[in-house]
Order: sequence, then structure tokens, then C-alpha cells
Amino acid sequence: MPDRARRPTHNPPTAADHILAHPFETAVALWWVVIGVMLLVAHLAPGASASPSVEMLPDWLVLALAGAILAAGVLALAGLLWPGRWLTTALAVERLGWLLGAAAWGGYLAATYAAFPSSLVSVSLAAVMVTGAVLRILALYRVERDAETAIEQTARHDDGAGAPRA
Repeated sequence: MPDRARRPTHNPPTAADHILAHPFETAVALWWVVIGVMLLVAHLAPGASASPSVEMLPDWLVLALAGAILAAGVLALAGLLWPGRWLTTALAVERLGWLLGAAAWGGYLAATYAAFPSSLVSVSLAAVMVTGAVLRILALYRVERDAETAIEQTARHDDGAGAPRA
């Protein structure tokens, strides 16, 4: 399969390089931040509602769900836009964001399905968020494994272990 990875145009990569390398992930993580804030504000503002199914939940659960979605978006964005050179740290932070997001959206899916089982768009949207987060987690493990393999091969080559014998 051809390598379709976008290469950064700056060294070190800029935020724009990171965004263009992962545009959909960046948009979803940013949307999670917005949704988390909306759910928090709507729950705390009298008479406001961002999601009727979520508003049927106990207060502590609404706040936990909104906070988890917000934190997941912030963590995923932090990992995606990581300014440092420590790839493993960036991948771990991003992976934590997607993991928390999968759990939070799983809770949203359960709440929506329990309250409005015929609301197929809302239920399927939550299912897509869970699926996308899980797939991103798997992809991040693969990126990390591939990077470790490349580092090991470089180290072997630099040590002469991989050099042909005369």
C-alpha cells in the first residue's frame, strides 16, 4: 500500500502541519470540546437543554458525561497538536483522549437509546463516535509500533549489526 501520510512542511512541525496531517481527528476532537461545554452550560442554565435524553439523567451523571466529553476532546487535541518531539508522549495523551471519549460517547449512546430508542440519528451518531475513537486508538498503537520498529532498525544499522559480512 502506498504511503499516504502527509509530511510536515516545517521542522519542528507547526500546529497547521498537525491539523493538515489529521484534519478529521482534529475536527472531531474540537467538536467534542464544544459539545462538552454546551452540555455543561445547558445543564447549569435554567430552562436550557442541549440534549433532551441527557437531561433525563441524574445531575451527577450529566455533569460527569459532559466533563468526560470535554476532557476527551481536550486530551485528543493536545495529543494531536503536541508541540514537542516526544512522539510516545503525544500518542499516549491522544490515546487517553480517545479512550475517555469512547467511554463518554458510550454513555451518551446508552442514555439516548434508553430515553429515545427511535431516535436513530442520535443513537447512530454516538455509535459512530465510539467506533471512530476505538479505531483511532488501534491506529495509534500501530503508529507507535511502526515508530519503535524504525528506531530499532536504525539502531541495528548504526551499530553495524545489520551490515553484511565480507
